[in-house]
Amino acid sequence: MEHTPLNEMRNKIATFTENELLSSGKISSAKEKIKPAQFSAVGNTDILYRKKLALFCSVKCPGNIIVQTYDAIKALRDAGIIVIGGFHSPIEKECLNILLRGPQPVIICPARSIAGMRIKPEHKKPLEEGRLLFLSPFSERDKRISAKRADVRNHFVASAADAFFIAYAAPGSKTEKFCYEITKQGKVVFTIMHDANRNLLSFGVKGVSIDNLIQSLLDNTFRGELVPQDPNDEPASELLKRLSTVQNTSKKNPINKMCKRKK
Repeated sequence: MEHTPLNEMRNKIATFTENELLSSGKISSAKEKIKPAQFSAVGNTDILYRKKLALFCSVKCPGNIIVQTYDAIKALRDAGIIVIGGFHSPIEKECLNILLRGPQPVIICPARSIAGMRIKPEHKKPLEEGRLLFLSPFSERDKRISAKRADVRNHFVASAADAFFIAYAAPGSKTEKFCYEITKQGKVVFTIMHDANRNLLSFGVKGVSIDNLIQSLLDNTFRGELVPQDPNDEPASELLKRLSTVQNTSKKNPINKMCKRKK
């Protein structure tokens, strides 16, 4: 597959200062660690004015949580709710694939600069249709993903989101620590009601079932129009098999091991 460098779309890269984003209401006040000189974006920046739900999930995840997360993301997509995230872990990547099959906008925040980044073929159409936005707080010199930049990116996503859906945060993981931080800040955070998420529930995260997830979000100012479900969606059982293969492969891949530590 050919990947188009985003720097070939340089005339489409928009930049904002933090003050511009704050005054426009596109993001909330950022912490000191995420105050760059400017932010960069490729895609439809009007998406930033709408309510956004941040998605996070640890690299490794229990199988029954994977299946429920898959169903939850389909429900979010069908309700027209905008999801923002780094889409870095295997589960998050699969969620992105599901979201891109719907008509609702999606925001991808990579843990690196947008300049020079290659765009995947499956992202071209959503970009052209104005339903995909790449957003980054990093300068052109920040071309490599690192654990530090991933942490900065996560806090940047937190500043742009109106609510959070944490599918799973492994005990003792960076994702768990991050979830604890945003919960203590008074953010609206949801997770799947399951025994595997008891650590999150103990923080005060709101446990929801797939059936009441959308209503819970609607009660917290999200408003989306229902659209027909995609009959071509992959069965949850097949997704689970494929993710199991990905996770087993990651044990042998030193790059994936490095990425795993970031979570």
